[in-house]
Amino acid sequence: MSQQPDDGHKPFGGFESAPEQPDRADGPQSEAPKPPREVRRASVVQTVIAVILVFFGVFYLTQTDNLTSELMRAMESVDAKMVADISIAQLASVVRTAAVVLLIIGLGHGAAAHGLRSRKTWARPVGFVFSGLLVALTVLSMFSGAMSYPVLLMGLLAVWAIVLTSRPAVKTYLSHN
Repeated sequence: MSQQPDDGHKPFGGFESAPEQPDRADGPQSEAPKPPREVRRASVVQTVIAVILVFFGVFYLTQTDNLTSELMRAMESVDAKMVADISIAQLASVVRTAAVVLLIIGLGHGAAAHGLRSRKTWARPVGFVFSGLLVALTVLSMFSGAMSYPVLLMGLLAVWAIVLTSRPAVKTYLSHN
């Protein structure tokens, strides 16, 4: 017996035509409202922060040896006495620790962005925590004298993410599951 319908046989296992399929717009998926502008903006800001931090974290991990030797040379040129007690291994561990911190904070921002897009209630607290950590690191770098434009930019992006995530529209949107 052939699997191909011929003129006398009905296709699709005896049906005259394919069974009616309801449109996806009529299903339960259509009840989810479009996210407010603040949610979309907060998600984009969180994603941008995540991409930048993860990129630099991976870069620092892969280039630890080069960065350590360049950092040691720069510190020796400034003050040779300062680096007399510091070994390359100690400096490398500092670079690796900084890279891991960047990765953790970047992944936290990525999780917050995903939660915002997926309408998860945990997205706000996660976004607040990791944005707050980034702001705290920015403030610490200000007081330690290690401030740079990229650090300031990341801190300002984190503040912007906090402001966007704390808006009432975001809270309302995420609380209606």
